[in-house]
Amino acid sequence: MTLKKTEPYYLLLFCLLFLSWSVHPALHQVIAQGQAQDPLIFFYPSYLSPDSRLLAIEIWSRQGKDSPFKKDIGFLNFRNGHLLPRTISRSLLDFNSDSSYIEGEGLCWDPEYSERVYFTLQRYDPQESSFKLANVLFRYNVSTSTLETMLLGLEVDGIVFPIAAKDGKHVFFIGYRGKRNNADSTSVLGVYNLQLGKVDILAKEIDTFRPLLSPDNTRILFRRNGDLFVMPAYGGPHVRLTSFNGDSRIISTYWEGEKIYFIRLTPPYEQLSRELKDFFRGKKNIEEPSYTRELWEISLKEGRPYLRRIEVFKTMKLGTDLYRNTFVVPLQEDHHNSSIWKYEIQQGSLGRLTSGKYTDDLPMIVHKERSILFRRNGMALYRTDIEGEDEPQLLFGGRSSGP
Repeated sequence: MTLKKTEPYYLLLFCLLFLSWSVHPALHQVIAQGQAQDPLIFFYPSYLSPDSRLLAIEIWSRQGKDSPFKKDIGFLNFRNGHLLPRTISRSLLDFNSDSSYIEGEGLCWDPEYSERVYFTLQRYDPQESSFKLANVLFRYNVSTSTLETMLLGLEVDGIVFPIAAKDGKHVFFIGYRGKRNNADSTSVLGVYNLQLGKVDILAKEIDTFRPLLSPDNTRILFRRNGDLFVMPAYGGPHVRLTSFNGDSRIISTYWEGEKIYFIRLTPPYEQLSRELKDFFRGKKNIEEPSYTRELWEISLKEGRPYLRRIEVFKTMKLGTDLYRNTFVVPLQEDHHNSSIWKYEIQQGSLGRLTSGKYTDDLPMIVHKERSILFRRNGMALYRTDIEGEDEPQLLFGGRSSGP
């Protein structure tokens, strides 16, 4: 068969159309900025709007392998699959500094207003003297693109983990000194009164760890020296809930009714359930992790906290979530791949939700839809049903990350 001279042009046109199709529309504006075509994405349960319509997504992109990441944020609209507004956070937030970014649960939604978020900014270089946003809380309206700033006036090097109360009048936060991830840093738990413009310090000398409000917003949970404490939300005596010895730390907490669940990062244990032992049996390619994740429960019903360990998960992958006795966790299939699994606490049963040669992590339960959001290969956001019966659906990211 002989080729006509015009056929190479059709081939080129086909390639261009394929590339256009293979990249999710929500990434086109990122690519148009001259950034990398395969940015990393991060998201957390606190990044989902109260009506489950919008999801804040951190987008880490860079020009080349040796260049530093540029960290931006966008709001994904699940109804049409686009970022809102259709731009990146520098112009979205009208903030023209390359020295700061939103990262690691530094954003929360207003529980009573589904288009308003509170966030804090972190600095790229902790030694940068020109950084002036250490004590600023921001409030941003996604629909109107309006930004408000609130100066807290604290003697700290940064504030993180904002949590908006249901009354619409208070925002809780952690203020830290030194480097944010330094175990020796001294942090405080504070609450900002939006009406009075006033800060109250609730606890001092605590860990830089995301606090947690009770469902009725009357109590708040925090961590000190690796252990959990609870206190009245607006001040009062602290009650210690855990007393762990040795090398371990609590990394995630969930509060449902009068029960608190938490994930404890510990050296490996052999006390796995029968189903988990069956899952790992014969998987010799799994690299022995330096830590495992334990799921614990604290019952507050009897007035005196009752503590029990529920299960041990052998995984080093990122992210867990829990809702109404359903716990989702990424488990390693082999040296490179991981999948999302569901653990029913009451039944003690473990079930697979995703499969394939992918790195699936950061699972998040969408309560109203009974679905699971998760990240695939670090670059794409997928959704599947909580029973694992449907094929995962791509919501955001390049198609090269999955089917």
